[in-house]
Amino acid sequence: KTVLVPTDFNLESTKIIDALVQAQPHETLNVIFLHAFKLSDSITDMLMLSRRSRDYENISDEFYQQLNDYKKRYANEISKIGIEYFYGSTASAFKNFIEAFDVDCIA
Repeated sequence: KTVLVPTDFNLESTKIIDALVQAQPHETLNVIFLHAFKLSDSITDMLMLSRRSRDYENISDEFYQQLNDYKKRYANEISKIGIEYFYGSTASAFKNFIEAFDVDCIA
């Protein structure tokens, strides 16, 4: 089961993993932490979108460490914990995102 978790990448948002594992005791989970950006109308911003990998630099080392700790703690219950960004502002774009990642629910 793939669960999408909207986040601003603060450490508190990782605590939802405990609740997800407890709420789904017989499931193997894929957890995707998601941060969404509205896609700009500016042509300059659109051209710079290819540099979006820089967005990952804004995630603290502590956040990554916390995710690694959860991966170890729940090695049998969680098969993957990932981080993704969504760039868009329409329901259809978000629907496409959800289908591409085969999301079952949003926490």
